[in-house]
Amino acid sequence: MSHMRRMISVRMLRVFLLLSAALAGCRQQVVSKEKLLRIIDQDKLLSQARVVNGIRIRMSYVPCQLMVLRDLESSKSPDSARLHQLEKKYSPQFYFRLTFSKNNNEVIREVGSFHQYSDMLQVLSFEMGGHINATTDAGDTVFLKDYVFAQDYGMSRENESLLVFARKDFDKSSEIQVNLGEFGLGTGSQKFVFSKAEMEHLPLLKYPELN
Repeated sequence: MSHMRRMISVRMLRVFLLLSAALAGCRQQVVSKEKLLRIIDQDKLLSQARVVNGIRIRMSYVPCQLMVLRDLESSKSPDSARLHQLEKKYSPQFYFRLTFSKNNNEVIREVGSFHQYSDMLQVLSFEMGGHINATTDAGDTVFLKDYVFAQDYGMSRENESLLVFARKDFDKSSEIQVNLGEFGLGTGSQKFVFSKAEMEHLPLLKYPELN
């Protein structure tokens, strides 16, 4: 009888150790903003760059945690209620950062005349919704939910835009293909494919201390 009890105890110990290891493996790492950005930048399933006719195009996935952190850092006294509010605001979307540069400068400042600069500024500010969409695994077209062009007034080395898609539109997709059409820069049509598995298994972001 005591021998059987010892066998049961050993088995229970083994089960406990296996469960502990499994739980440890499931815990997501918590990292700083800088570390998270490095992880994304080095993963070709999350960030892709190419050069076309001297113009460098980069598109990168932006976790909603980074959107939350941006607003938390701008809050005078962030608390858990504010954190919950921001997570509710940003989590229903997927975000992507799109940048263009040429000669280590904003691309619109390298296009030539002031007239061309003015035209491209107009397109990037207000007309990109007609040049950008996404494709699901089933081949369905998904249009932008929102689009924001960052006006840096020549203070940056690249032109930057934020692309926003509704997360629910990709519920049945394993990949998100973002399509960029020709819009006047001579870069032609470009496709960027992102892995949802990679997007959803990134480390957790370390938030600042909450009040």
